[in-house]
Amino acid sequence: EQDTIRIFSRDEMVERPRVAISGQVVNPGVYDYFPRMTVRDLVTAAGSPKRNAHLESAELTRVTVGVGSAGAARLEINLARALAGDLAHNLT
Repeated sequence: EQDTIRIFSRDEMVERPRVAISGQVVNPGVYDYFPRMTVRDLVTAAGSPKRNAHLESAELTRVTVGVGSAGAARLEINLARALAGDLAHNLT
């Protein structure tokens, strides 16, 4: 009588790629990744930088997961330039 049955769609069963943002943004956390997402897109999703954020320097870390292994690559970017749309810093 108290049982509940829930049927999941195939879309709900697929693990979606996620990205995380931390530091001096209004809403740090984990967000859904979408194709061609840029640094500016992610910062905007997180509610923009806080007033006291240091925009001249930010770290972008990319984690690549393979079969039985994972690797990380860290890039230093200028966040002010990324937010202005500079392609050299507003990376995907």
